[in-house]
Amino acid sequence: MRKSKVLSVRISEVTRLIKKMKNKDLFTTYESFDNMITQIMTMFENNGFCRKYRAHQNFIYVIFLDLVKIYNVFYIMTMETLDRYKRMSAAEMNKALILYKNFC
Repeated sequence: MRKSKVLSVRISEVTRLIKKMKNKDLFTTYESFDNMITQIMTMFENNGFCRKYRAHQNFIYVIFLDLVKIYNVFYIMTMETLDRYKRMSAAEMNKALILYKNFC
């Protein structure tokens, strides 16, 4: 899985970083977010995992905090994508539409 730069900066710096990203990098970051979210949600949906790590509530709490940060950054990315929508190519517009639908 590709590490995303936007998750390693403060939330106050995310907007500035995302505004500087090229559309291609924005969509690649979105795809890695989608994979991370899927993996985290799979952990929580797995009853065996939840029972096994019930004693490790701090671990689960940290994973939840990661999920919250991913969604915060995802929101900022979605808003920036909507701002750029008129300047995108047709293929990028389709990707942006999918990104927006997945956010809603």
